[in-house]
Amino acid sequence: MSGIFGSTWRHAGSSSTWSSPEQTKNLDPPPPNWDGVQSLIDETQVSLFDAFQKLSRLRSDRNIAVPQLVVVGDQSSGKSSLLEAIARFPFPVHGGLCTRFPIKLVLRRSSEVRISYFIEPGSSRSDDDRDRLHRFEGHLADTSMFGDCLSQVAAVLGVPAPPGYDKPRDGTPIYQGAASGFTDDVLVVNQSGPQLPYLDVLDLPGIFQASSYGQTDADRAVVTAMVEKYIKEESNLVLLVTHAGNSYNNSNAVQVVQSILSRDSRLAQRLVGVLTHPEFADDTDALEQARDILHGRKDNAIPKWHVVKNWNRSETVRVPLQRRDDQEEAWFLDAANGWHDAPKIKVGTKALRMVLKDMIWKHIQAMLPKLVDRLQKETAAIKDRVDLNGILRIDDRGRRAYLSRIALEFERFATQGCQGTYINPACRKPHLSSTSCRTCQGFFGKFGKENPHEQDKKLRANIKALSTLFASALHECGRTQGIHGTNDSPAVRKTAIDDLLATVIPAQTMKPDSVDKGSDGSSTIGNVVQATYDTLMDAVGRSHQDDKITEGIVAEAVKAKYYSHDKSGLTTREEHERWVAERIQRWSGAEAPGESNPVVFSGLSEWQSEKWADIASKHLDAVWRAVRRFIDAVLSAACDDEDVRQALREHQILPKLGEMEATSHGDLRRLLDCHGRDSMWFSHGFVNLARLRREKDPLTTGLGMGGQPIVSHKLLDLAKETIMTSLFAQGLGSEVVSSLVQASLEGVFGSRSNSTDAVVGLASADYNISAASRVIQQEETCYEMSMIAFVGYVNTWVVGQGILDQLPTEILTQEMVREMNEGMVEKIAGQTETVMAQHARDSLDLRTMNEVLKTMREYTKA
Repeated sequence: MSGIFGSTWRHAGSSSTWSSPEQTKNLDPPPPNWDGVQSLIDETQVSLFDAFQKLSRLRSDRNIAVPQLVVVGDQSSGKSSLLEAIARFPFPVHGGLCTRFPIKLVLRRSSEVRISYFIEPGSSRSDDDRDRLHRFEGHLADTSMFGDCLSQVAAVLGVPAPPGYDKPRDGTPIYQGAASGFTDDVLVVNQSGPQLPYLDVLDLPGIFQASSYGQTDADRAVVTAMVEKYIKEESNLVLLVTHAGNSYNNSNAVQVVQSILSRDSRLAQRLVGVLTHPEFADDTDALEQARDILHGRKDNAIPKWHVVKNWNRSETVRVPLQRRDDQEEAWFLDAANGWHDAPKIKVGTKALRMVLKDMIWKHIQAMLPKLVDRLQKETAAIKDRVDLNGILRIDDRGRRAYLSRIALEFERFATQGCQGTYINPACRKPHLSSTSCRTCQGFFGKFGKENPHEQDKKLRANIKALSTLFASALHECGRTQGIHGTNDSPAVRKTAIDDLLATVIPAQTMKPDSVDKGSDGSSTIGNVVQATYDTLMDAVGRSHQDDKITEGIVAEAVKAKYYSHDKSGLTTREEHERWVAERIQRWSGAEAPGESNPVVFSGLSEWQSEKWADIASKHLDAVWRAVRRFIDAVLSAACDDEDVRQALREHQILPKLGEMEATSHGDLRRLLDCHGRDSMWFSHGFVNLARLRREKDPLTTGLGMGGQPIVSHKLLDLAKETIMTSLFAQGLGSEVVSSLVQASLEGVFGSRSNSTDAVVGLASADYNISAASRVIQQEETCYEMSMIAFVGYVNTWVVGQGILDQLPTEILTQEMVREMNEGMVEKIAGQTETVMAQHARDSLDLRTMNEVLKTMREYTKA
């Protein structure tokens, strides 16, 4: 791509093609009566464009794109000649100046003649690189020094300098490193003078297709990506330049624009296509193609097309800049050139200039409200950081005040998250109601607009979900040895019901062909079975909705890591009794025959709850994982400075969290000790409680001698009555259904005759078996109640009181800041050189942004 500067940029000792007496004649100041149509910016709009220019000097990470005219096209498409014609300013027409970076020209009319330059770092640069490139700026005494400027810019950016400009005046290479590729850093040149037009234009490197020496395939990808980025930015107006003498379908720039248009049709509203080199369209086919493009017959996706004449080197010598418009108009009116009947509003630089001027201003008016809103948000964020960092941290008093503000915010958010109130503080900052700062958005998010990223902040909800999973895991996997028939899964129970269904209802009634076509008998039977099963599960089964309860709150990876355990082993009651009887014999003491040593009961209880420690410990680990993620979110909200956050983590927060975590695991161990063989007072209390409940509650279930299940008649009748009431309400009640329900209940819980037999059955002649049956009954009664209590104590005492209630006051408070020694305060909040430099940049940017906002608001009111 040719650069945007005219042939007066002369490097000492370089080729004379850069400057000649004939060319210099064209650089004389234009006459005073030269009209102002060459300006693409009205004088009343200059202050707004100057404001845009100030914004462009802010750091690249501010993410504030300002409106600008961007010129894109293939290499050698005539972009430089077009820019020269639009601005009436001498741009280069020289293939040797293939720059490797965008160049932005800012022309302003002023009584002072001045040329300055600086670099806008690209988005890919690191903070250190940005600072380095921001320091590169200067002034040119005259245009002959620009060659050295280009060489220095190329060296600073690490790309090849234009041919003939890779050495300064003393002849030594200016850049010793490996120079290759293109870069998105922008060289900005500001020129002011009494007769210059008003113009802001960005000239991008030309797109190329074939690689060659100095231009690799990787370079092509970089240039194409750079051009696409500028085209996609909605604040930019795009001037697409293509060679009229070349095949339209083979234009790389056109292909890039068409691809983006296919995904975003709004681009057409800020896009103008320009045909250059119409003098090469001298054959019929080429001329017809160019005319079709101009009239939209070739590509209606790009609605606006213009055609302009290019000026070769010999023509620029003969025709001064101020007379080119007239010469161009005469050329297009000449029938011999094939364009005399083209619409005048689409032909010539003068018409293009008028269209661009109107288009630029309309586009800016449309973009200004969005730009003001974006700038207000960014200004509010920077002001928060400036206010927080401020100049307070230059001494111990200022540092403590700074940390106290952080601690106050930390304690407020921590309290809300632990208590589960989730109240976002009201915003009291002075900004427009249309502007939403970080405080307005709310730390805990908005109700009804939840997202996974904000869930970490709702600590109490997360802990409740984890507690539900803990209770479920302990219920399903906590027992070392289970007994068949005492904890069947729903699938087993439903299978039993389905089997019994076949014995209650004749087989032929289940066949589809035995039901009338208009009858829904088969579906009714299916509904009965399902309703019976659902009601049974509601009445006697535990809830299996844990996954739904915790869905969207607890990640599947967390469930798999902390709440997946091996299921309890299963055996028959007879085998279990024999196993316990053997333990009674092995651990027998001075007890009477048929009795067991008390150590058997405590040992069996301890053995059955061996897995509790692992399940509870993993649950506590999951709780602390949630706590740490919550604390990280709170700290990020309370402190904007990454260095201070890191220091607070290292010296204050992590040590405190470590102490609290160790304490919580100690509390859990003490709670587990209550269920150990040497401390069974807790369990004995539950055994006595269970005995009292059986005496008072005739509906209680139990186990008879020999381990047979006992279910009272009243409980079976109550269950049947409950189920039938539900079925009758659905219109499904009948004698057949009643028989089905009765059979289902007896099949699941044991028939009345079996229950009676179990109550009055003879005791086993083996005293140890009888003793084992009693011990097992006591242990099972104790286990269920003890497990419920254990879950409650873990979630209430260890987690609730020991963690949630303590977090807001044990991690970071204003009182802790006041008690810190001076050395620790300085270590955490002392201002480093990096922090001070950041504060200086923020303060400077904030002043600039406030000035720009003031200017923009004046234009939005106009």
